[in-house]
Amino acid sequence: MSKTLNIFRKIIYALVGAQLINELFWRFRHITFKAPWAHSYLTNDSLNHQHRKLVAQTITEFAPIEHILEVGCASGPNLHVLREHLPHATLYGTDISKHAVKTGTDHFKKNGDTNIHLSVQPAHKLHNFSDKSVDVVLSDAVMIYIDDTTIKKVLTEMVRVARKAIVLCEQASDGTTHQSVNFRHNYKKLLALIEPHAQVTYNKISSDVWGGQWGKHGYIIKIIL
Repeated sequence: MSKTLNIFRKIIYALVGAQLINELFWRFRHITFKAPWAHSYLTNDSLNHQHRKLVAQTITEFAPIEHILEVGCASGPNLHVLREHLPHATLYGTDISKHAVKTGTDHFKKNGDTNIHLSVQPAHKLHNFSDKSVDVVLSDAVMIYIDDTTIKKVLTEMVRVARKAIVLCEQASDGTTHQSVNFRHNYKKLLALIEPHAQVTYNKISSDVWGGQWGKHGYIIKIIL
């Protein structure tokens, strides 16, 4: 069944365009997906997922940190975890889903955290943020939905905004962009074009931390600017 769905998805991607399909899916997921998906990111199971600990540990390597931006933050589970490690930092998140942003904003307001700010923006247009305005930019399982015609725009915006580093928790390729269900980009090659002096390192995510395709192709990617 999954093989049939993947074939169907590839046909739709070819006809309409993968980027548009993915953007519409996430923008309106709260309508098409009956379960409260934005709230599910803020459950204990989600917040305690081991990959979030790896993300937080990697980001804190760049301390001192005053400002962090997560691109594609959904309802903010990574920002919730980061707050425990960086109690005084200002945390920003952007997402394409108004529903997810509202869910996260309500969550942080309920918890009395007034220094986490979420807004609705696409990944390739970070217009709310000026050049070098945050210390670290983060994305977690977002670039896998960005196609090969848009990924360079997204990374260019991240480089523009970040002062110290970019941290990606993504599936990656050492060759050209690969697409099965998700996109796996060659970040070393892309960054060589965008910011030649950046240092890009891949740290493998083990299957003990995250199974399936993430255990095979997932990495914590550090881009030091």
